[in-house]
Amino acid sequence: MSTNKNASALAPAHPGARAALYVLIGSLGIQLSSAVSASMFDSLGSPAVSSLRLVLAALMLLAFFRPRLTGRSARQWAAISGYGIAMAAMNLLLYKAIEHLPLGIAVTLDFLGPAIVALVLSRRVREALWALLALAGVILIAGPGGYFDLLGFAFGLGAGLCFALYTLLAEKVGKQDSESISSLALSVTVAALVSLPFGVPRVAEVSGGQ
Repeated sequence: MSTNKNASALAPAHPGARAALYVLIGSLGIQLSSAVSASMFDSLGSPAVSSLRLVLAALMLLAFFRPRLTGRSARQWAAISGYGIAMAAMNLLLYKAIEHLPLGIAVTLDFLGPAIVALVLSRRVREALWALLALAGVILIAGPGGYFDLLGFAFGLGAGLCFALYTLLAEKVGKQDSESISSLALSVTVAALVSLPFGVPRVAEVSGGQ
């Protein structure tokens, strides 16, 4: 309880500022983890690295939150599974994009998804303007005037589409019940299981070669 109070005290009081802080933290997390993961592509390949990342995340979340498996409706499991599948696809496609594009452009293409979701779902003119501004920034960074690789852009845009689905499904999972964090742990576990066929053969090949 005291931990939650301390975290709330450190977060900005204004809802908009708090949301902006969370977006900044999430963006930094994606950039840093992608940068670290990219350094492993030469030895493992991007699918195996993506799979390894999701498996480690799932193991940590399962150990920490110990989510219950019983007492959930079919609708809840559908949302959890859909969220996990979108998560796995987004990670796999993003890492394939990073193999062909500079990190900044690949991640920027990925963020096209939530930017478009924010624009479509905006209810006020001010919200739409902010979404348009973010979308314009993404287009300027990843536009045709910069580095271009057709296959890399295809993977990046695919990751962005999955990120859009991920954003929409996150709300459904987050609002299911009071155990939304436990549901998230299960979604990450689904993502890890979906990604395993793409990663295990490559990891086994590298381990055998060593």
